[in-house]
Amino acid sequence: MNSISNAIADHCANAVADYVVYLAKADACKILNRFANTANGAQSCAILFSLIETAKESKLDPCRYLTWVLKEAPKRSRSDPDWAKTLTPQNAPPDCR
Repeated sequence: MNSISNAIADHCANAVADYVVYLAKADACKILNRFANTANGAQSCAILFSLIETAKESKLDPCRYLTWVLKEAPKRSRSDPDWAKTLTPQNAPPDCR
């Protein structure tokens, strides 16, 4: 694994560990390091980290925002070609705050 993948994995592990209460930080790091050992895994971690940081910057609860995005994305992607735009923080429901 290259240093960029390691850095992304470390950032993702730290962000997820803050919000996934039932996982110990060491377990989160182990899980994310397994996924980030490929280009697709590193990209997935980067996306997850970006969503978490965007939620924090938008004064949203990251866990609630991620839950909402992950529940809504599959439904919306089937019916709306611009589905990703509907899942931005400014469109988040009030319970994500």
